[in-house]
Amino acid sequence: MIKLTKRNLKEAFFLIAILMWTGCSQNSFSTSSTSAGGNYSVSVPAGSNVMEVTVGGACSGYINEICASVTICTPGTTTCQTIDNLLVDTGSYGLRVFKSVLSISLSPETNGSNTYGTCVSYMDGSIQWGSVQKADITMGSLTASSVPIQVIDGSFAGGPNSNCGTASQVENSPSAAGFNGILGVGLFAEDCGTACSSAATKYYYLCSSSSCSEAAMPISLQVTNPVSMLPNGYNNGVILQLPDVPTGGAASATGVLIMGIGTSTNNTMSGAVMYATDSSGDIVTAFNGSRKSAFIDSGSNGLYFPGSAVLTTCSGSLSSFFCPASLTTLSATIYNAVQTVSSSTSFYVLSANTIYAGSNSVYPDLGGDYSTGFDWGLPFFFGKTIGFGIDGKASTFGTGPYYVF
Repeated sequence: MIKLTKRNLKEAFFLIAILMWTGCSQNSFSTSSTSAGGNYSVSVPAGSNVMEVTVGGACSGYINEICASVTICTPGTTTCQTIDNLLVDTGSYGLRVFKSVLSISLSPETNGSNTYGTCVSYMDGSIQWGSVQKADITMGSLTASSVPIQVIDGSFAGGPNSNCGTASQVENSPSAAGFNGILGVGLFAEDCGTACSSAATKYYYLCSSSSCSEAAMPISLQVTNPVSMLPNGYNNGVILQLPDVPTGGAASATGVLIMGIGTSTNNTMSGAVMYATDSSGDIVTAFNGSRKSAFIDSGSNGLYFPGSAVLTTCSGSLSSFFCPASLTTLSATIYNAVQTVSSSTSFYVLSANTIYAGSNSVYPDLGGDYSTGFDWGLPFFFGKTIGFGIDGKASTFGTGPYYVF
């Protein structure tokens, strides 16, 4: 996830991205949009596996922030709370909620006799620290039971271990983050997997009341993508659909997140093409004479790519973004991980000075510099329907991890 502050939720194994695509075959979903006063939307299909998502409007912590609501419950009870303004992030895995938002009681999980914590770090130097707790999570009308989540709390166990970061780096509040939490629904079932189960890392810690130490963490105890724990038929991935938005932006946009791929009438993607990723969730993008790793990430608010050779960067506080003199059209080629499937793409970049001086919250043409690869962020999703197949789970397209569009 990279947002306004250019934060990356994959630092070691959380990385995933997106593209502005125009060249692939169409699928069976309608991508037509309606507008009323600059508000764009898609038709919401019926089904227990459907959630509404919004960009802008009530979800306006920053430009191109996409949000949804889920209901969480104390496991096995009817003591529940609906959490809104959760960042919908296909570039991460698992639910993370600020402690200050919670009004229901959840209990810290234990590994043996110890509670344990988890640390997530970002490119801007900030971190999210907190305990792992379990909750029942309802998405649409489907429930995943006893899902390990992160409760973000900078004071947990006396604060983060020094290998995670310092107290001054901790992001402690929804106002600082721009959201109440993160709903990670990307390509993997756990947020770390075998990298953290086989060795101690800076991502998981065993804790006493006042301190924590790095520790290996069994996969079953790691923060888990709730989609992977939904009932059979809806747990092999998600489909995210957003309306088309014109260059120059819009006030808001409303779309849908659909659980499951190829398992019911509302999640069939006929005519779409599957792009298998590597074990890290990466594909490939060719641009300006070179090929780079690439990923598809709704949690990133712009198109981040190595474009400084062809676009002017901004100055001052927007120096990470591009500021071309006028709306600029660029082209690239998207490949699967082994570069046997490809499609031509076009994407657009408008000056970030123009965007941040405007009054809209939704832009399909925000771009920033990311020299090591392509993080094709939320602008790619506008007017498109994109599927994310979870690692190890089968669908009509094959076994994940893969993207399909």
